[in-house]
Amino acid sequence: MNREKRKKRESRRDRIALEAMKILMARSHLSDKPSDPDWVARNAYAYADAMAAERDKRREGDTGESGNTGNTGNTGNTGSSGGSLEPSPSIPSTPSTPIKQESRIVALQRLVGTSPDGIWGSKSKAAAKAYIQKRKPSPNPWPEEDRRSLEAFYGKPGDTNELTTINVTGMGVFFEGKVVNTIRVNKKCAASLLRIIKKLSTMEVAKPILANYAGVFNDRAMTGSTSKSTHAWGVSIDLDPVPNGNSMPWPTVATMPIEVMEVFADEGWLCAGAEWGRDAMHFQATR
Repeated sequence: MNREKRKKRESRRDRIALEAMKILMARSHLSDKPSDPDWVARNAYAYADAMAAERDKRREGDTGESGNTGNTGNTGNTGSSGGSLEPSPSIPSTPSTPIKQESRIVALQRLVGTSPDGIWGSKSKAAAKAYIQKRKPSPNPWPEEDRRSLEAFYGKPGDTNELTTINVTGMGVFFEGKVVNTIRVNKKCAASLLRIIKKLSTMEVAKPILANYAGVFNDRAMTGSTSKSTHAWGVSIDLDPVPNGNSMPWPTVATMPIEVMEVFADEGWLCAGAEWGRDAMHFQATR
């Protein structure tokens, strides 16, 4: 590896580790022990190394079931530090060994009704998508995600007159470690989002997810595009972004629990992790 590539790799590692540190510090309020700075730093860099290892494996052309390239299968999140984030007390964490990762994949495969072979390939992806979509109400109350349908149903993007505020006080919603009491959201899907958050707040598996809330309304374009994001209408929510990023494949790398997706799906929301296979932090009130 030449000097320039090494420098870029180290810079990327530092950026990922910094974001992981923010999440670990934000989660510390759920723990019965204060966050130790050395523990946070060590595990943040372990997480960054795990992400680099997964990226390298995908580039080398690892294959999943049916010969699809780009799937990590049952390799787990291993890195130079011997695993991914160490478990914070009382908080469910990313599986830290290949065996645990395979068990997680197998459990998901059994749930969605596909062969429990521990390899997450095209059949598993299709089964997970179908499983989530079958949970949605019929007819689905939300519009298609094209701009014409969004504007017809929700109004113009960025129009704050189309927004309302929901009260989430006491529901365990935090942004960067600070309590969130209210969220601005489009009027049309506000009641639905409030029901979702209330339900999630009662679920142990969802508490660390709500503790890493990352926003709803944001008048911006989609990542890597000039087209408006659904966040510009206030109809999307991002949760637990660091281990569920836009480019992280779910569930081989991203960690969003299927139980969280089920709650959104029961209200008809699109769940990116199961339906797109990536960007598992993202949920939107569209079909």
